[in-house]
Amino acid sequence: VEKQVAVTIYDINGKEVSKLRDERQTPGEHEVVWDGRDQQGEEVSSGMYLARLSVGHSYQVKKLILIR
Repeated sequence: VEKQVAVTIYDINGKEVSKLRDERQTPGEHEVVWDGRDQQGEEVSSGMYLARLSVGHSYQVKKLILIR
């Protein structure tokens, strides 16, 4: 059964930096790669970021460290 899947990157203050995925997907293994850029294509600075994965009504948040 397909579910709505969203992967969003936030800065440490909670501001949305980039939305990597927001679509319906089938169950299974999928890969998403963040290139360290914001929605406008500009490189973001080194630091801690949060990646939020939402699947249906569930979500997980993971810390990311970007080192340039």
